[in-house]
Amino acid sequence: MIIALQEARARHGAPLLVSTLVFAFLLPLAQNLLPLALVALLISWALAPRMPRVPLQLTTHTIWSAGLYALYLIGMAWSTNMEYGLFDLQIKLPMLVLPALFLIRPRDLATLVGPTGFAFVLGNAVAVLADLLMVGVTYAQGTDLPIAQGIFSANFSVLLHPSYFAMYLELALVFWTLLSIHRWVPSWLHWSMLAVLCLGVVLSGSKMGWILLPLILVAVVVARWKDVRVRTPIISMIAASVVGIVLLVSLSLYARDRVNELWGAVTSTEAHADAQTSTEVRKLAWAGATQVIAANLPWGAGTGDVKDELLATYAAHGHHHLVEQRINAHDQWLQTMATLGWPGILLLLAVVLLPLFAAFVRRDLLEAVFLLLCIANWTVESMLEVQAGVMFFAFFALLFAGTSHRLRT
Repeated sequence: MIIALQEARARHGAPLLVSTLVFAFLLPLAQNLLPLALVALLISWALAPRMPRVPLQLTTHTIWSAGLYALYLIGMAWSTNMEYGLFDLQIKLPMLVLPALFLIRPRDLATLVGPTGFAFVLGNAVAVLADLLMVGVTYAQGTDLPIAQGIFSANFSVLLHPSYFAMYLELALVFWTLLSIHRWVPSWLHWSMLAVLCLGVVLSGSKMGWILLPLILVAVVVARWKDVRVRTPIISMIAASVVGIVLLVSLSLYARDRVNELWGAVTSTEAHADAQTSTEVRKLAWAGATQVIAANLPWGAGTGDVKDELLATYAAHGHHHLVEQRINAHDQWLQTMATLGWPGILLLLAVVLLPLFAAFVRRDLLEAVFLLLCIANWTVESMLEVQAGVMFFAFFALLFAGTSHRLRT
C-alpha cells in the first residue's frame, strides 16, 4: 500500500492524491461535503504536474458526458420553468467540469486506481458500520420496530438512499476483488471487508441490488478463479448472502413485502392509481414518462419543463401520491428522453455504450462492471437527476477515462 501511494504521489503530487482519496472516501459517507471535495479535486488537478498529452479517444466517457450536459443546456431554449432548469443544470454540473478538466489537462491515472479503490471501499465499509451503530443507538433508546425491520432498508441505510448505497457497495466489492488492494491487508481483514460489503447490500433492501449481487459475485469467482485468496471467500459470501436474504425474508414482514413487490412487478402489468409501494410507484412513473415522451418528440419537453410535464401527466390520471412526492420518471433512460427527446437518449447511450465496448475490447472488467452497474440501476432510478448519482458517475467515469487497467487473472 505504501509503495502504491508513493508512486501515485510521485506522478501526480500530494494535493491531487489526497483530494482524490478524500473524495472517494466521502462518497458513501457525507454527500453534503462532496461539493467542497469536488472543488478541492478540481484545484489540485489544475495545479498538478503536467503530463504528456494523450490522443483523444472517442470511446471514453469525457466527450460524450460533456456533450450530454451541453444538450441539457441547449434544452433550456424551449423551457419556461427557468428555476427548475437551472437547478437541474447545477446538479449535473460535474458531468461537464470533470470531463472538461480531463480534456484540457489529460492525465494517466493508472497509479491512482488502486489507492482510490481502497479509499472508496474503506468509505463504504465505514458507512455500513456507521449505519449499524445508528440502528443500535435507536434500539438502545427504545423503539417499537421489530429488529428484522429496524435493520433493513431505509431504517438501515440512513446515510444514503438504499438503491444508491447498494450500487456503491457493489462497485466497492468489485474494486476489492478485481484489483490487488485486498492483498494490502491481513487475511482476516480481507474476509471481514467482504462480509461487511455483502451485508450492506443485503440490508439495504434494494431489489436491484439483490438481483445484481449474486451476478457480480459469480462474475468475480469466474474472473479470479485461480486466485484462492479471492475465490474461497467469495464462494462463502455467495452462500452467506443467499442465507442472509432467506433469513431476512423469513423474519421480516417488510422484507417479504419487498420480495412480493418484485414478484408483482414481474407478473403484473397493473398498478393502482393511489399506489405507494416502490414498485407500483415506478410503474406509474414509467407510464407517465412514456406519455410525456410521446407528446414531446422529437426534442423532448425541455430541461426546465420536464418535471412540470411529468407532474401534470400524473395529476391527469389521478396519481396524487406521485404529484405530492414530486416523483421523477424513476428511470434515467425515460427521464432523459422525456427531457431531450431523441438527441438526448442517443447521447446518453453513447455515454455508456461506447466506453463499454472499449472496455470489453481491452478486457477491462473493472470498468465494464462499473458501466453495467450504471446501465442496470438507471432502469429503476433517475440517478443523473440527484447529486448521489451524478457525483458517483462523473467521478468514476473520470478515473476510468484516464487509465486502461486490463485485468490479468
